Amino acid sequence: MVLPRQLAIYIIRTKLNVPLQRIGDYFGSRDHTTIAHACGKIEKLIEEDWTVKQDVENILKALEKQKAEINVLEERIQNNTNKYELNAEDIEKSNAR
Repeated sequence: MVLPRQLAIYIIRTKLNVPLQRIGDYFGSRDHTTIAHACGKIEKLIEEDWTVKQDVENILKALEKQKAEINVLEERIQNNTNKYELNAEDIEKSNAR
């Protein structure tokens, strides 16, 4: 359970730039030094272990895909479109923005 939590902490810190203390609050009132340690550990593992690097890249790709799907749905809602199914073309257009 430790590695998934550390991966989540690393991604939140590096991709969303959330302050250490706030991340610590999200993860059960952990101290900011614990959060910094988790980020450092994952950075080191990414350099040393290609499977961890691949895991992080796969997680980030999955998050980007979800973000693109949400963008398409939000656009359709704003346009009062009743078509809520996603297709690859819509997602690619959203990713291109």
